Amino acid sequence: MTTKDYFPGSPKQTNPLVPGKTATVTIDQECDKDVVQYEFYIPAKIWDHKAVKDFRAKLGKISIGATIFKGTIGIWKFPKMRKEEEQEVVEDTHIYRLIKGEIHDEEKIIIRAQLRNYIEEMMLKLSEWDESKQQEFLFTETVIFNNRAMLK
Repeated sequence: MTTKDYFPGSPKQTNPLVPGKTATVTIDQECDKDVVQYEFYIPAKIWDHKAVKDFRAKLGKISIGATIFKGTIGIWKFPKMRKEEEQEVVEDTHIYRLIKGEIHDEEKIIIRAQLRNYIEEMMLKLSEWDESKQQEFLFTETVIFNNRAMLK
């Protein structure tokens, strides 16, 4: 099974922002099938903590780039300790999303273990102060099709 589909484009005429000029461009397209998207949900209040900065630097070595969604709102429900009612926590959250292309099952296992180690290191550092302590840290891992259009 192929992990990448390629769709060559055909030449198209365009009018650049230069009077009387035309240009020919081609837009090729690809679809990568063995791609994993990781998302890390980081409370805004700890975003600039040294442990989180170190964590993000380590994530930067896994992929060539990331997208950061700042200013999202996380709403989490936790059971209360001695009551049956749930406790709702609302917090400003930043989502750090990275995509790792051409990844196979063995590499997924290795990266998942790396991420768990990075998270453990970060949570240990964050737990040194009550103000930065995190009871839980969430990340997701999703297999996606990564479609790209490239100007040639």
